[in-house]
Amino acid sequence: MAFRRNIWPSATYLQNRWPRSIHKFEPSISRPVTSKSVEDAAYWAGLPKQRRNVLAVGLRKRSLKGLFEIASKNRHSNKYHDPAHTEHVVRAAGLIGRVAGLSQKHQAILVLAALVHDLDHQGKRTRPGYAAQELFSFHLVKRKLGRYGVHAGRLAELKTLLMATYPSAKEATQFRTGPTGDMIDCLVDADLFQSLFAKPSIVDSLTKRLKHEMLLTTSAEDMRTAFLSARRKVGLQSAAGRWLHGALPKGYTYFNGATGKV
Repeated sequence: MAFRRNIWPSATYLQNRWPRSIHKFEPSISRPVTSKSVEDAAYWAGLPKQRRNVLAVGLRKRSLKGLFEIASKNRHSNKYHDPAHTEHVVRAAGLIGRVAGLSQKHQAILVLAALVHDLDHQGKRTRPGYAAQELFSFHLVKRKLGRYGVHAGRLAELKTLLMATYPSAKEATQFRTGPTGDMIDCLVDADLFQSLFAKPSIVDSLTKRLKHEMLLTTSAEDMRTAFLSARRKVGLQSAAGRWLHGALPKGYTYFNGATGKV
């Protein structure tokens, strides 16, 4: 089943307005997030509206409505991995995926993964185990989408994408070729967009929120320094992410290691 044409901001349109439009993609900490705002962000980013296009991705319209509602609720009272983070990652995925030149179908799958990647993140209630938070979110998505008869192949693809957002998801390397690899690279960059692209004042505020959420004793400054040091070793994953970061004014953000590649 083929996509009908959707009217989205083109890669050229976004590139021509970058980095002047950076403020539109920086997270808003105080603005309330609603089901409608999450829905608007997802549709802007590339999730299909038309029923035929939704079916082409292997989804149902009713299932999307349910996901928008869940994504807008802070189920575990998180300070960092909250609905604002989800909405931000969705918009960042829309930007990076579009600049990367993903097809409409793969763009839609990328945005869906961004929407659900932290759907059941339990914050300070983190349990031990490999990629526990990612698995929590996937199992919740599986339950919600499974009732609408979502294709098993789409669920497997979503699991691969979600697992790739775990900081040391080595198993995802086997998928880093072709369209799935492109989506993984875009999703990883979108998940870290607010920490690598935002101005220092926003990053400082977000780091304090993460420290509070995880009940860490480490200072926020030390957390930020350690995170940036680790990211400089690997850099941004997607060519689109590296292009976007390279176009920012010098010194705009803390992160300056955009040229690395795993």
